[in-house]
Amino acid sequence: IKAALRSRQRGFLLNPFRFGSSTPPIPGSVVYLNHFDGEDGSTSLSDVTGKTYELVEAGISLKTDQKKFGSASVGGFASSRSLSVLGIPIAGDADFTACAWIRWDGASGSKAIISLAGGGGTELYVSGGKLAFWRSSGAVTGTDDVPVNEWAFAALERKSGVSVTTLNGVIQGTYAGEYNNATERVNIGCWAHSNGSESFGGYIDEVLIRVGGTQFGGGAFTPPTAPFSV
Repeated sequence: IKAALRSRQRGFLLNPFRFGSSTPPIPGSVVYLNHFDGEDGSTSLSDVTGKTYELVEAGISLKTDQKKFGSASVGGFASSRSLSVLGIPIAGDADFTACAWIRWDGASGSKAIISLAGGGGTELYVSGGKLAFWRSSGAVTGTDDVPVNEWAFAALERKSGVSVTTLNGVIQGTYAGEYNNATERVNIGCWAHSNGSESFGGYIDEVLIRVGGTQFGGGAFTPPTAPFSV
């Protein structure tokens, strides 16, 4: 009986009735992931999933002087400059995650991180030094201060109809309802692709968008300590 329950293999005792556990897969799929790694000043900003870019204006490029992970981040956002990504559909009621590491320079006004509808729809941004998101007809603003000239993790998730914003994994605001994500365009570091309005002040790194599920479960979490993978 003992021989059946315990066997020796390569110096280890194995119990045939003891099974290992595995981490369940994250629901949905990653539709955009950019590590923004490369040489300083490069405008080669292709993401892991091979999305098409539009309106990458002069000045937006990789910056090696600041990065959260890897070799660089993206910066150089300013009025009339925009970085738009095409081919990212997000239905008005879909579960999703949009998140990024940001290093905000403290500039006043509204500073876009990720706009999910090409301008006029859902936006994750810094406003008055707080993390906020726009939901077509109004803003939901957080309570904690976004640190200045420090890396912070900003995320917007929707799960089962409830949207949650988090700053460094701490919940900042919630909203129950649908909002406009009608286009397949996503802007990074600006609100409107036509003019680069609400351009972000500082650097952005490690942008991920997941659709059909949430990366962090739609609640509080511990910020990632390594780059994302598909």
